[in-house]
Amino acid sequence: MFAYSKLDIKRVSGPSEIPAEPHWAILIFETRSESMRKHWKGELRGESIYVEGDERSCTCPGHGYPAHTEVYPTYEYWVIKSEDVLKKALVELEEANKKTYSKPGPYVVLSVRKCAVKTEIRVEVG
Repeated sequence: MFAYSKLDIKRVSGPSEIPAEPHWAILIFETRSESMRKHWKGELRGESIYVEGDERSCTCPGHGYPAHTEVYPTYEYWVIKSEDVLKKALVELEEANKKTYSKPGPYVVLSVRKCAVKTEIRVEVG
């Protein structure tokens, strides 16, 4: 969504890329399935895998498993470090939602404070 934006926004693809300092985040969800494709003018959102049915489902209806598409929801995580940039990003996002093509998916805005998790293992022999 913001790949060509001139705003100071960074897309992260894993936990190690999420900044430790407090920041804003926009999560854009991609969850549209194959069966819903007609409602979004041919767009398919999210990762999908087509699973072919087995022979039994063709020759003996009610047995085996039929062909189907499994959709795995995905999302984009965009890091924003200032509230001013967040406001401008939301304007860009809303403008993109007004277009009839390449609309972003539903989104949520978060105020993020990353927590440090420490695990301790103790063995007591007694």
